Amino acid sequence: MVATNILSLYHLSTTVQSPKPPPPVAIPIPGHLIRHLNDIRAAINHLTRHSPSTPSSGTPAVPRDLILHSQIGPIASSCHHHPDLLHRYMNYTPFSTCPYDPDLQETLILNGCHPLPRRRCFSKTPSKPTSSLPLNPFPTALPDFSVIWNRYSCKSFACLLQNNPIGFDLNAQRSSLLKYASELDLPVNRFMQLAKSANSVIRLGIDIGGGTGTFAALMKIFYNVTMLTTTMNVNAPYNEAVAARGLVPLHVPLQQRLPVSDGTMDLVRCGRAVNRWIPLPVMEFMLYDVDRVLRGGGYLWVDRFFSKAVDLEKVYEPLIGKLGYKRVKWAVANKTDPSGLKNGEVYLTAVLQKPVSRLSFDEAYSYSIKAEIRAYGACFHISTIALAFAYAYAYVSDSSVPPFLHEFWGFVAITIRVEVLICEEAFDYKSTHFRCLHNAVLCILSDVGFAKPEWYLAFSYR
Repeated sequence: MVATNILSLYHLSTTVQSPKPPPPVAIPIPGHLIRHLNDIRAAINHLTRHSPSTPSSGTPAVPRDLILHSQIGPIASSCHHHPDLLHRYMNYTPFSTCPYDPDLQETLILNGCHPLPRRRCFSKTPSKPTSSLPLNPFPTALPDFSVIWNRYSCKSFACLLQNNPIGFDLNAQRSSLLKYASELDLPVNRFMQLAKSANSVIRLGIDIGGGTGTFAALMKIFYNVTMLTTTMNVNAPYNEAVAARGLVPLHVPLQQRLPVSDGTMDLVRCGRAVNRWIPLPVMEFMLYDVDRVLRGGGYLWVDRFFSKAVDLEKVYEPLIGKLGYKRVKWAVANKTDPSGLKNGEVYLTAVLQKPVSRLSFDEAYSYSIKAEIRAYGACFHISTIALAFAYAYAYVSDSSVPPFLHEFWGFVAITIRVEVLICEEAFDYKSTHFRCLHNAVLCILSDVGFAKPEWYLAFSYR
C-alpha cells in the first residue's frame, strides 16, 4: 500500500509534455444532406410547438385578425395561458365520477379556453328521472331537482327568484316581452307582424344572452318557432333553467363562434346581456358571426342595448351600419336609472333586416346612380313636355314663355350631367358601368325633339 501511494504521488507530480494533436481536417458535408437535416430540425420544432430556428423568408405572415381572434375566442390555442386552471380541471380519479366544478369551467371558457371533455370519468347528474320534468315552458315553478346546487349560494329556484327577480321571474319576463310601454319596447306579436308584412318566414333563431330562455319559450308556444338560447351559468344555473323548460341551451360565451352553419337562421336576437361592457373587438366579431348565420332576408333584433350616447353615435351605430342592413326599427331613449343618468347612457332597440343579395361596392354604387338617372330622366321628360306646351301656347297666344320653365329645364339637365360626372369619378369611363350610364343620358336627350345643342354637346364631350 505504501509503495503504491508513493508511485501514485510520483506519477501525479510528473508533468509529461505530449505533442499537440494535429487540427482536425474539416470533412465537407454535401448540400443535400444539409437540406435534409434542416427539414428534420424544422419538423422537430413544429412537433414540439416551437418556432423554427431559421424561418424561411417565404413564410406568409399570420393575419392580425386571426391573432386577435385567437386571443379572445374560446379555442384550444388560448388554453396554454392558464396551465394552473387546466391542471385543476384535469385532476380527477379515472373511471369514477367527475368533479363537479362548474365555476372552474366557466372561468376557463370566459378566459378563452373551451377545455376538452374529461376522457376517463363520468359526469355527475341529478338523481331524479327526467320524465318528471314539466312539459309547459311556463311552469308554476321550475323543478329544483333538475339542478345540482353544490356550487351555488342558493339551493332552490325560489331562493334565486327572491335574490334575482329580474333573472328568474318568468311571469315578469313574459309580460315585458309582450307589452308596449315606450318606443324601446317591441312586443313579440308586433315583430311577427312586421316579418309577415315583409313576406318573411320565421322558423329558426338564436337568442344571444337569453338568460332563462323566456323569449324562446314565447316563440315556441305562440308561433312554433325553434329558438336556441346562448347563456352562461354565472352565479346561477341558467342552462339548467332553460333545459328544464324544454328548450335548447347553448353553453357558449359571447365571443365564441355560433355553433350553427352559414345562412341557416331566420332571426338572431341580442338580449340585454349584449351591452357596452363587451370589448369592441368582441362586439365586431359577434356582429359578423351573426351575419354569417343569418339567411338573406333574416332579422337581427337588438333589444335595449345600452351605452353612452356619444359612444352610440360615434362607435356602435357606425359599427352596426357596416353590416349594410335595412333599418326596420331604430329607437333610442335615455337610460333613466341612476347609473344611466350619471354616465349619460341611452338605450337602443333596433330591428335590422339582412339583404337578400349583396352587391359589391361598384355594383351598389352603379345601381344607385342608375336609379337616380332614371328618376332625373323622368323629371327631364316632364319638364320638356311642359316647355313644349308653353311654346305652343306662346305661339298661339302671341305671348312669351314663363322664365321658370327654362330654369327648371336647365336645372334638371345640369343635375343629370353632375350625376354622370360623379359616376365618371367612381368608374373608369371605358368601363361597362360608365358606358351604360353615359348612353342612357344621351338617349334621354335624344328623345327630346328640341333639345338644345349645347346641352347635348356637354354630355358627349368624350
